[in-house]
Amino acid sequence: MDKHYERNIIVTATEDFLVMTTAKIPAGVTLKQILIAPSVNNYSDYLQMFVSMDTEVIYSGQFIPDGINVSIEDGGYDDERLLMFSLSCNLCPIDIRPALEESYFKVKILGEYVDGFAVGDDSISYFDSDFSLSWA
Repeated sequence: MDKHYERNIIVTATEDFLVMTTAKIPAGVTLKQILIAPSVNNYSDYLQMFVSMDTEVIYSGQFIPDGINVSIEDGGYDDERLLMFSLSCNLCPIDIRPALEESYFKVKILGEYVDGFAVGDDSISYFDSDFSLSWA
């Protein structure tokens, strides 16, 4: 098994702050880095970002057009963790609401699998080209 863990998600803008995009990190993975790359848009003054891990808020505030790079020294691989992301335009002017569909940020979650730890990651829902049923 590849030692590197990677998960990619896209967080789209919404009018409601309480709409969250989540990423469950399975037990047996140590997190190393969270990279956030925002879309280019003309409405960043109206957008609010929210990033948290479990109950700890990593960032909450105005949309950052330059992106965010969070380095993590993670010792919490014994339990699964939950990352939550939001991009909202609460109380934004009516004339920019159609542009919300063009506002988003991409998230790349990087980590490593812990040696000797059984990982149950249901985020991977595909088989690679080498998968074979010859054992059945």
